[in-house]
Formats: sequence, C-alpha cells, structure tokens
Amino acid sequence: MYVRSQIGDGDQPLFEQRVDFSDWVPDGFGTADVVILSKHSIRVIDLKFGRGVPVYALDNTQLRLYALGAYAKFKEEWPDISEVSYTIHQPRLDSISTDGTSISKLLDWANSYVKKQAKKAWSGAGEFLPGEWCQFCKAKAQCRARADFNNEIAKQEFREPPLLSQDEIASIISKASEIKSWLGDIEDFALGQAVEKGVCPTGYKLGTTSTHRKIQDATFAATILREKGLDESTLWEAPKLKSVSALEKLAPKGQVVAWLGDLVQRPTGSPKLVKIKETAKDDFT
Repeated sequence: MYVRSQIGDGDQPLFEQRVDFSDWVPDGFGTADVVILSKHSIRVIDLKFGRGVPVYALDNTQLRLYALGAYAKFKEEWPDISEVSYTIHQPRLDSISTDGTSISKLLDWANSYVKKQAKKAWSGAGEFLPGEWCQFCKAKAQCRARADFNNEIAKQEFREPPLLSQDEIASIISKASEIKSWLGDIEDFALGQAVEKGVCPTGYKLGTTSTHRKIQDATFAATILREKGLDESTLWEAPKLKSVSALEKLAPKGQVVAWLGDLVQRPTGSPKLVKIKETAKDDFT
C-alpha cells in the first residue's frame, strides 16, 4: 500500500531491481526492493519487515549506494534525472524515514569519498570501526576489533555500582546493549560451528537442553489411568491432563509410566554448548 502511494503518473516502478555500483566499489552490487523512476528523480525504497532494530535513511550508506547504482543504470534512459531520494519503510515498527540529495552531490560523495574508502578496504588497508552497525556484519562474531572494543568497555566500567555517578550509570547502560549483543553473537556462532562442523570451543562439548516428559494422547492416557483405578477428578488440571510428575504422585512409584508405556515421551532437547567438567585431582598423589 505504501509503495503504491508513492508511484505517480508517468513514473516507472521497478521491483527487486539489481543495482551495480562497481565503478566506485569493487564488486559492488545489490538488490533494491523498489526503484521508482520519474522524469527528474530516482526514488529507492527499502522494505524491512522485521520487528527488531529501527533503521533510518538519513546518511544511510547502503541506500546511497543503491541510488548511485540505479542512477548509473538508468541515466541514459532518463537523462533529466537531477535528484535522488531513498526511504526505509519498516511497517511492523510503523517507521518511515526518507533522505535525499542532488545527483551532483551524490556523485561528488561517490568519487571523493566512496572510491577512496573502497580502495583502502579492498587492499586491506582500511580501519575497523566497531559500533551498533556491527549487528549487520557477517563477521560480527569473529571480529577482533569488535572484541577489543567491548573488552575495553568492560574493563573501564567494572566498578561498584554505588560508587558511580548518574552520568556514568547512563553511559554504562547505553553501552550494555552492545556488549550483550556481542556476547549473544559469539554464543550463536560457537553453537553453529559445533552443530554444523563439530568444532567446539576449548573446554566445551555439544550437549542438549533438558526437556520434560510429555503424554502423547491425553484422552487415551486418562482412560488407561481410570481403568487402573485412579480417580478421574484427580487426573486433570482443566483443561489439560496433569504432568507426568504430578500423575506419578497418585500411584505407586513407577506405575504411571509403566501403565502408559509409549504414551510417555521425552522430546529431544535443543543443542547447546556444555562446559566440560574438570576431573578432580587427588592432592595426595
């Protein structure tokens, strides 16, 4: 609905449009969700349907590059284009943000800044700059610069809370989400390596989360338990049959599971990393 409202008479909308900006960034290309071509302007719209982090169009490098690629592709077909705008629409966050510039300024930015920075990065001479944008990076879990950045934060801020000023507390809270995100990324990466490649961090092994026993057919199970002499009124916690542990308290030890047999199942747990317990050393040997 939003995209449709942005298309005017005489405009040409393009969807899932591949854009190429490799004249400025080696191997630089991407796919723009929507490109709207007008007589004097190009509009790039990026649709993000997640409920996660709000992203804004102001000075957004990705969308600027997409606009650059769109201009490079269509400048001959649409020779009067002089302006470009780019929008990020996040419907689940009710967020729409737009930024834009002239084609001349966009080209000046691309030639004087992007080209130089891309050349540095391509040659390995660029600098790593950790920040909130790391969450979108494929190397976020293994990046040494990000690890050093978060370790420095931790070293500086590990002090007793009562000794901190309100400004210091505010500063720590603002940094806490980045550290939590970094730790979560490392855990996810390590678990993925263990599951997919069998490679576990030193001192850890791959295990599974614990699960509770489940009864597969509550109605059939209740029928069996009634036939074994249990009172119907004691079997249910409306509207569900009681848990296996609760039912076991109503009969002699081990009998409920024996009566129900295969109706009692323990689901397979999810994979997780488990710390390997060190073997206790005998101090007297």
